[in-house]
Amino acid sequence: MTSYAADAAQKAIEQRRAQLAQVQARLNESKQNAPRNVAIRQASTEARQAAVLTVRSQLEQATLNLSYTKILRLPPASSPANPWRLASEWSPASNC
Repeated sequence: MTSYAADAAQKAIEQRRAQLAQVQARLNESKQNAPRNVAIRQASTEARQAAVLTVRSQLEQATLNLSYTKILRLPPASSPANPWRLASEWSPASNC
């Protein structure tokens, strides 16, 4: 083996050792951070579950509020450009 080939092989070995050290460092970091990451994900999951419960209770409240509402008839439209009239602008006698 020539000196050039031996130098190249030695350089490759040094690169692999450096690569191994980096991978081991990342593995150790992951092992150290794992409990914290799990706690963060757990907290995030709990927050999302709370948001679901909040929206579900808001839906139930809206449904309950609607159950107290009785719409007899919508007031007629005043014009196609303005399909809704204010209650103060409409009376059953006007019928338009």
